[in-house]
Amino acid sequence: MSRRALQVSRQVQETLSLLLEQEIRDPRLHLVTLTKVHTTDDLKQATVYFSVLEDERRGEAIRALRKASGFLRRELSARLNLRYTPTLSFVLDDSFVQTKHLLDILDEISAEQKT
Repeated sequence: MSRRALQVSRQVQETLSLLLEQEIRDPRLHLVTLTKVHTTDDLKQATVYFSVLEDERRGEAIRALRKASGFLRRELSARLNLRYTPTLSFVLDDSFVQTKHLLDILDEISAEQKT
């Protein structure tokens, strides 16, 4: 990823995070956290990775983000000084779930070794 793409990715993540926190009123997005944004080198596509604290609300969150994508893109266009506003695609980031699973396994091993 180019240096410019990294800068734009950071700007997009910060702006989207603020929009989710301050502008979006959809309760399905209440516990959504944006974990990272990957922008293509031509700055026309942005993949937004997110996590949800409640596992059962993942499907609702992705539907709500897709529904809000037009609004979010319009707001990005208004707030960021870019020639092209990237098209947004949302992907569930399950790295937290995987990390928690590994920690649970390590805790089980540790408990077994103590007995």
